[in-house]
Amino acid sequence: MKFTSTLVFAFLISFSSFVKAQQNEEECKKYRSLAGEEIKMKNYKRAAEMYLKALEFCDACDKAAGNDIVFDNLKYSYETMWKDEKDAARQKQLADTVVWVYELRIKKCPEVSDDWNASYGYFLGKAKINYVKSAELLGEYINKVEEKAGASNMYQYYVSVFYAFQQTKDVKYRDTLITKYYQLNEYLDRLKDDPTWGKYVETIRSGIEKILMDKILTDCDEIQNVLEMKVGQFADMTKEAKVDFCEKALDILDKKECVEKEVYSKILKIYIELLPDSLYSEGAYKYAKYKEAKNEYREASDYYEKAILKNTNDANQDKYKAGKVRCMFRLGNYKACFSLAKSIGGEYRGEALKYAAQCIAQTANDCGVSTIDRKANYYLAVDYLEKAAAAGASIGGLKASYEKNYPTQEEKFSNSWKTGDVKTMSCWGESTTVR
Repeated sequence: MKFTSTLVFAFLISFSSFVKAQQNEEECKKYRSLAGEEIKMKNYKRAAEMYLKALEFCDACDKAAGNDIVFDNLKYSYETMWKDEKDAARQKQLADTVVWVYELRIKKCPEVSDDWNASYGYFLGKAKINYVKSAELLGEYINKVEEKAGASNMYQYYVSVFYAFQQTKDVKYRDTLITKYYQLNEYLDRLKDDPTWGKYVETIRSGIEKILMDKILTDCDEIQNVLEMKVGQFADMTKEAKVDFCEKALDILDKKECVEKEVYSKILKIYIELLPDSLYSEGAYKYAKYKEAKNEYREASDYYEKAILKNTNDANQDKYKAGKVRCMFRLGNYKACFSLAKSIGGEYRGEALKYAAQCIAQTANDCGVSTIDRKANYYLAVDYLEKAAAAGASIGGLKASYEKNYPTQEEKFSNSWKTGDVKTMSCWGESTTVR
């Protein structure tokens, strides 16, 4: 008899639970339906009240039953009211309520979507509630889905990282602003043709750049200090990470017009040595040109030479050689400069031949056993100037100045030289015509 009573009691409990579940399901559907109607009419306060009632009866974590809409629309209702509210105190209350909704779902539901966490992060930043947590949540989301995060999330993430740095003074946020700047730009590039985000890409990009360039990297000394610190961490970085850092650092230094800082030279030199053979010559050329602009012709010449020798079939050989010609001329290596200049073709040939002419003129007083021999070098120099002009170079007043140094009529008569005679210039192993 006792056993039978126990079974009856268990049955009644089970039946009662079943009935209660049925009632809860009906109440859940009722309040969901009522709330949905209020949403359609944009009566968000009433909609929120109905969704709060729905929470009493619905398993709002049950996505299969469609109950997850309760949290989604409850959040949406309060966020909309928050946006529309003009009173600061009331808006603060609504913001706190929105946070409560986000946290409640995270607490109640074993699995919360990445989109929910990202939306939470966005709100925390937009409402200026917690920039550190906003940066954390949005950063995790962007790292996971990349450009699919959308341009607005990317911008809010960058803003949140900036304010996290302002509030905490933790340099990790400053470093993040530098490194993520390029990553976010890459993701924005992928959104250029996106039907939703495409039209906002450049505005977002400009906003991100303004934060970095105007608020973080404000002067060249500060930039140098930051980058020097990162260079000091190279031992712990992979080759790919080093290349990535160098490219970003050089771009920043260029944009902020800080190329005169020593760190630019240091990073550029490191970067070149990290490049694959196929890109090495162009990197060496860039470094050489930088050093040439600083009048450091010896090192510039060495790197132009590296650019020339690394890829002898490179289509830019003439460009590299032209750079070396300029440096050798500045260093006074006139014979080598003359020889290399003659080998240059294409668009650089004119300027190269102009340097060849100048090499001849620079050494004229030391080339030849007699005065007339030495002056005759200017005939050859003018020959090269004319070739240079024919190849497109601007020779300015050089030709006229060289012609003033030709042998005089008296010197030609005394040495039995006549106009049209062919003379060999001993220093150069080339012939020229007497004028």
